[in-house]
Amino acid sequence: YNLNKDDVIFLGVAQPGGREQNIAGIKKFLNDQNHTFPVVFDETGDVFYNYHISSLPTTFMINEEGNIYGYVSGALSKDQMKSIIKQTKENK
Repeated sequence: YNLNKDDVIFLGVAQPGGREQNIAGIKKFLNDQNHTFPVVFDETGDVFYNYHISSLPTTFMINEEGNIYGYVSGALSKDQMKSIIKQTKENK
């Protein structure tokens, strides 16, 4: 039974250091922008390396089975995000 079958879950991954500042700077940015989704910190760079992330933001769409449906490098508009969410939810 999947309690989140109709939900969309956002999870941010930030890499402290360099362009993304330190952890305190990232937390300040998230608070200032009123972002409420969870964010994990990739302090080793393993996530960015393993997923070949070279531009920020990069958005991965993961379907309800946990498989990567696709990804987009760069910013998305609200309409683009809605369309991608719909496509991901419909592709089973």
